[in-house]
Parts: sequence; C-alpha cells; structure tokens
Amino acid sequence: MHARLKKYKGKLDSINEIYWICGGSAAGKTTLCKILQVKYSFEIYDINSHVDGDYNSRYTKEKHPVHWRFVQNSQPMEWLLNKSWEEYLQFNIKTNIEYIDLLVVDMNTIDRKRNIVVDGGELTVPSMLAEIIPEDRVFWTKASEKLRLKAWESRSWAREIVQTFKEPSKSWEKWMEYDRKLSKFIKRYCRSCGVELHVREQSHSFDDFFESLTKYFEL
Repeated sequence: MHARLKKYKGKLDSINEIYWICGGSAAGKTTLCKILQVKYSFEIYDINSHVDGDYNSRYTKEKHPVHWRFVQNSQPMEWLLNKSWEEYLQFNIKTNIEYIDLLVVDMNTIDRKRNIVVDGGELTVPSMLAEIIPEDRVFWTKASEKLRLKAWESRSWAREIVQTFKEPSKSWEKWMEYDRKLSKFIKRYCRSCGVELHVREQSHSFDDFFESLTKYFEL
C-alpha cells in the first residue's frame, strides 16, 4: 500500500457514515447523490466542486505537486490534453492521491450530524480506493457507450472550454478519446480488484438504477 494511502485509511476507518459514488462520466453519480440527499437526508460532498474551487487555494507544491503544476497553466485543460494517454492516465492516478489528501482533512473536520455521500467524479482509480475504503461503501458506476456519448453532446460548457484552445476540434476529439479510455480503465480495474461495477444503460429508468444503489448500500 502507498504510504500516504495507509495514513488516509487510518483516518477514514474512524468515520463510519461516509458513502462513495464513483465512476466514469455520464454515469449518474451527481443525480444519485441528489436523490440520496432528498430521500435520506444525506449531506453531499461534491469532490468536483472542491477540486475546481476551494482546493485551489489549498494545493501546495510540496504535498500536491501534480495538480499544483496543472493550475499554474493559463489553459490547464489544454495543457493536459496535449499529453499522451499514458501521461494523462498517470496525471489522474497521481492527482487522485492529492485529492484524497484534502478530502480526508475535510472529513475529519466536518460536522457529521448526517450521513455523507461523496460525489466522486474526480476519483477514477478503483484499485486505490479499494485499499482505503470498505468495498460495500463504494458504488462504482459506468455509463454505456451510447449513454456516455449522448451526455457529452449536451455538455455545452465543455464545448465552450475547448473553443478557447488553439485547436478546438482536435482538442475535443482528444478529450472524448481520453474520456472513453478512462471509462474502460475503470471497468478493467474494477474487474481486476473484484469490485462490482454497475453499468447504467440508456434503457434503464433512473428509479431502477437508484434502487440498485439503495440495495447495494443496504439503506
């Protein structure tokens, strides 16, 4: 186990009220979290909003060197998409450790009067979370390829980002390619770790998908 992960496991072991929803893009993670909030009064910890928000003032060159370098760029996403797939994947793996570092600090200071569900949009490494979180507390999900592509078609905010890049069309194609590969990476590592992966198909109703979540978490 990575030395830092061992430290985080010790801190998270003392907190029993945290549930995690992680996986690929367009898999319904945020919607599932919002339904848990409404039906079961869960408090949502949206890691995406923290990564793009308050974490920015908390990254340090010493403890979070990978993401610290990322945010030093005037066009961070363009800088990242100029990297090879292997470099892009390593960026995700290394930043996952850095995000967990800040998340653990928050989990040990937050007032936990309610159960917490982590919307783990940026947490994409099943083997890493398997080392620090009980399997029955993490719901890994993946969208079918048709559903993933349909969701990205409606994400105008992403299109607007790449329009500011030097080569918008090329950057968009690469973003979609890397997102597809990351989804496959999650599937492969869930299988290798023996972790159950819940695939959301376009034909599935969200009520049925949410029911599979509640059964998994035994709520």
